Amino acid sequence: MLASLVLASLLLHAAPPPDTLPLRVSVDSTRYEVLIEYRVEPGAQPTPSGTEGEHGDHDGHGGDHSGHSQRLLRFDWPLDGWLRGARVELEAPDGSALPQERLHHVNLLNFDRRQLVHPAVERLYAAGQETRPVMFPATVGTPIRRGARLGLLAAFAPADLAPGSVIRVRLKWMPMTMTPRPVDVYPVLVDVGFRPGMSPAYELPVGRSSRELTFSVPLSGRVLAVGGHMHDYGESLTLEEVGGGEVFTLRAELEEDGRMRGIPLRLFGVSGRGRALRPGREYRLRVVYDNRSGTPIKDGAMGEVALLFAPDRPDEWPQADPADPLIAADLEGLSAHERATH
Repeated sequence: MLASLVLASLLLHAAPPPDTLPLRVSVDSTRYEVLIEYRVEPGAQPTPSGTEGEHGDHDGHGGDHSGHSQRLLRFDWPLDGWLRGARVELEAPDGSALPQERLHHVNLLNFDRRQLVHPAVERLYAAGQETRPVMFPATVGTPIRRGARLGLLAAFAPADLAPGSVIRVRLKWMPMTMTPRPVDVYPVLVDVGFRPGMSPAYELPVGRSSRELTFSVPLSGRVLAVGGHMHDYGESLTLEEVGGGEVFTLRAELEEDGRMRGIPLRLFGVSGRGRALRPGREYRLRVVYDNRSGTPIKDGAMGEVALLFAPDRPDEWPQADPADPLIAADLEGLSAHERATH
C-alpha cells in the first residue's frame, strides 16, 4: 500500500530551493506529525545581553545566556486539531544526527493566545538540552486552529550548530474527527523571574538560596501534568496554596558536581482528576538552589514550571490584547530576535 505523505509546506522564503530555506513546515498525515525545521543560516551572531524576551521553558544548563544566537521565525499553523506530543531533533549539515546538548533551547510561540498567569503570548512548547520527548494520552490535547499565528524561537551557540544544521521539532496532532473528543488542555507557564520583554534569568548567589513568586489564576481548572526548568545547582520547585497546603514539588536530578541532569515530569491526571487551581486564591512558586561553585553566577538561575492545565470553562480564557503594555513589551522583546541579522 502506497503511503500517502501530504506536504503542506509553508515556505516563508519562496526563492531558495527547499534544502536552503531557513524555515520549513510540513504535515505528514500518515504519522499525524507536523514537522517544523529551521536550517541554521550563515553568519549567526550572539544575541546582545538584555534582549532575551522569550520567557520560555529553556531546560538549558549553565547560566549566562551570552554567546547564544536567537532566531525567531513566524509561520501559520497548517491544520485544525489538537496537539498531544512533541520532540526535538538536531541534524548536522551532512545529515547525521547531533546530540541535543548542542541546543540551548527552542520555543514554539502562539501569538493568538495569552498566557494564563503572565501577561505574555502563549509558549505552546519549549525544550532544551535535556528535554525528553513528550507524549500525552489521546484523551487530552491542546486545541489549535488552521491559520493560527505561531513562531519558532531557536537559541544556540553558533560554535555548536554550523550553518546548514537543522533544528527539527516533531509535533504529534489529532484530527477534529477524534471520537470521543479530547479534553482541552493548555500549557501554563509560571516563572519566578518573569519580566516583560526581558530574560527571566537572575544572578545565583553562593550557597543555598530561594526565590518566590505569588500569583493567582483568573479561572478554575485542574493541573494534569507538570514539568519544570532550573539551571545547574537547582534543587526543587514547589507550588503551594498560600495559607493552604502543597500542590506539588518537583525535585531536580543532579550530577555529583551539581550539574543539571533533568527534572522528571509528574502526571496527576492519569489515575485521578489532577490538582485543582481556583480563582480568588493565592499560590506561591518557590525555587531552591545550592550554588556550590564558590562564586556568584551571572544569570545563573531560573525557576519555572510548565503546567498542563484543563480549565473548567475554556471560553473564559483571557484574551491576548496587544494594547496591554506588558504584552506589548513581551512582543517587542521577541521581535528583537526576528529583526536580528544573521
